[in-house]
Amino acid sequence: MDGAQQEAAQPIPLGVGRRSRIVSEHNAWETPPELATARLLRVFGGQTFLDRGSRHNGQAVDLLAAARTTPAGATLSAEVGWQPVHHGPIDAAADVPGRVRAGAGAGRLWTGWPVNAAVAAPAVPP
Repeated sequence: MDGAQQEAAQPIPLGVGRRSRIVSEHNAWETPPELATARLLRVFGGQTFLDRGSRHNGQAVDLLAAARTTPAGATLSAEVGWQPVHHGPIDAAADVPGRVRAGAGAGRLWTGWPVNAAVAAPAVPP
């Protein structure tokens, strides 16, 4: 595969589309060390994006700053115009890889919602 084919084959964890207002929090990515943090985010005409508390290969990252190093992301703004408020507890990004490895696999499903939790799990839309 040449460079263009390899880039096209790479999955895009986050895509900032036109008129999107993404708030990304406490994500954890484990990738080959040669994959630059800026490759975790691709801008498809979007203008706003905010990330807090995410990690790439165990290190804290600033995804907005990384995206701004690319031509498409150079003018991204963190002013998304909203804050997430309706969610349950959020795990620290540093804990996510271990929790995923411990709960992933056939016949196992970890929902993150303790039984009899004070905070109810959100309803799944029909």
